[in-house]
Amino acid sequence: MMPKKTLRVDFLPRSAFKGYPDSYTLFGAICWGIRVLEGEEALTDMLEKFKEKPPFLISSPVFIRKGKLFFPRPALEENSEEELTPESYSLRKKVKKAKYVSEDAFRAVLEGKVRTSGELSKFTEEGEFYSSLNTIHASINRITWTTSGGELYNEEVYYFSLPFSVFFLFYQEEFEALVKSALRFVQLGGNRSTGMGRYKVIFGDVPEWFIKHLEPTENFISLSPHFYDDSFVLEESLYEPKPLMGIVDNYFYAPTPAIIKRKVMYIDRGSNIRVKNRKDFYGGLKEVVRDEGRNVTVYQYGYAFPLYVRWQ
Repeated sequence: MMPKKTLRVDFLPRSAFKGYPDSYTLFGAICWGIRVLEGEEALTDMLEKFKEKPPFLISSPVFIRKGKLFFPRPALEENSEEELTPESYSLRKKVKKAKYVSEDAFRAVLEGKVRTSGELSKFTEEGEFYSSLNTIHASINRITWTTSGGELYNEEVYYFSLPFSVFFLFYQEEFEALVKSALRFVQLGGNRSTGMGRYKVIFGDVPEWFIKHLEPTENFISLSPHFYDDSFVLEESLYEPKPLMGIVDNYFYAPTPAIIKRKVMYIDRGSNIRVKNRKDFYGGLKEVVRDEGRNVTVYQYGYAFPLYVRWQ
């Protein structure tokens, strides 16, 4: 089923970010925005829908440099027939180091014009899209609001010199207004009390070629990390596993002892997935915290954002 509405949101960073704003970070921020602006009942209603069938899907960042879009590098096979020379080996290393590829390269993969990492190397461009830095912090007791008994610790902070786009696919159009309201209100990631995660948003249209590749086939490239789905044919897919374990965000409410999420295993963005049967969505929402004593249940977002490959 094709989505009823597509949306492109351009983020113009105005501060550093506590973490990389992947799709699950964006989903968490949207959930907080809906809870604060619309109430807990509205959030609960949305989560119930997500557990059955997602009303919308979220991509991870696609960076904008000099007016061009740069997408997560798709996972491709090596050319086994290619003679391995110092030059070809250097190109392979160049591709593996590249986290993002140009819009032209990504489209060439989706259209079946590029099928191997060697061919992709011809499109790879140099340059950083963001940087990270380890900073030193003092541990704060959130009950007493002092550093008493706390220790120093290292924390990774991300700096984005480039704007980035995030794409949304809406299967239920009524959620578009909720998402827009939430993104105008919240910050992304942790350490919001110190000013991190701030940005300006601009809402725009999705390119026509992008919409064309939303029509399902048996192969897709995911723009977001996602959970395993029993429709996947893993032996015919290319992907990287990504384990994740985090802490429940509680910026908007009274401080409480930290709640640790259960570790989950993602398939990282850029995965090249083969499916045995076409579906409207792949992945799911997983329960990662159930604390009946504190009446807390937390879900982790893990739906793929598929752009479908059309081999020639």
